[in-house]
Amino acid sequence: MKISVALCCYGDAPFLEEQVDSILAQSIPIDSVNIFNDGLTPHFFHVLGLLKNKYPEVIKINNNESRKGLVNNFNAAISQCDGEYIFLSDQDDVWKANKVELMLAEFQKPEKIDLVFSNAIITNETLQISSCTSWDRNNFNPDKYSSSDDFFFRLLNSHVVTGATAAIRASAREYLLPMPDLFPVHLHDGWIALACAAKGRVSWVDESLIYYRQHSQQTLGSVKKGGLKWFLSRIEGYWTADNKNWRGRLNAEAKSWTEAKEILDDRNLLSSPHKKVLQDKIDFLMQRSERTSFLKKLMICKQLWLQGEYKRFHHRPVGALITDIIQS
Repeated sequence: MKISVALCCYGDAPFLEEQVDSILAQSIPIDSVNIFNDGLTPHFFHVLGLLKNKYPEVIKINNNESRKGLVNNFNAAISQCDGEYIFLSDQDDVWKANKVELMLAEFQKPEKIDLVFSNAIITNETLQISSCTSWDRNNFNPDKYSSSDDFFFRLLNSHVVTGATAAIRASAREYLLPMPDLFPVHLHDGWIALACAAKGRVSWVDESLIYYRQHSQQTLGSVKKGGLKWFLSRIEGYWTADNKNWRGRLNAEAKSWTEAKEILDDRNLLSSPHKKVLQDKIDFLMQRSERTSFLKKLMICKQLWLQGEYKRFHHRPVGALITDIIQS
């Protein structure tokens, strides 16, 4: 059984060596770490050479001739992995030593599993632990979801799977690749979660298996739920800059979900219930963005609330309702 890691890097990478060291200190050996460099700054480019010299039999480096972007870089990295199981990695986290061992155990279940993910401990750049995990941030309670169908419906509420915590079965590439760039709704991890859930092949480890580092140089990150920054971002989101293009953002989300539905359908991944709930999600976004009078918009919001659509399709239903009314 071969195990590969797809690691994509870009920009400043002050923690890349620590990330790779933790990958190669697993209780189960890793066969290859495929590093796809999408534009490291010159100051950190030398780190790739250090890693190649340190782990010559395991490290494989690809330097992109031109910028691919996050999703296409992961498309390339995943397609080049030769392991039976492919673990996704960021450039700045730290894996616990038993991460691969525990996640591989999920793949060995009697039912075929194509995606396994875990929780993550959110830290600052010096690995000081916060009181928040990635599942806390995303309001994900695994006890509520007993099947992949339940999990598919949950994905229409908010993002759940963080790519840095995920691993896939290599054979799943047949229906996963190429991964579409469905920004602002889905990047590579959101697409993998949605497609594997539609296929009914998702499982998770109810433990935090990585230290998910937050720092100023990273492309994506998290804000501690319940902290001052989180509270201020919610206030700002409801009243000011975050909603200057409120209708445009809703239309962009509806467009992304429509594209996701079409691609999933083209790849024969959707059941009839999946198609219906995806269309319900799209209709919910379109109704929220409708241009109309304040009184009519108030009635639309009231109806969506009484129908339970805000709770069904938004992880902060009260905030979404308030925003829709304010911005109408």
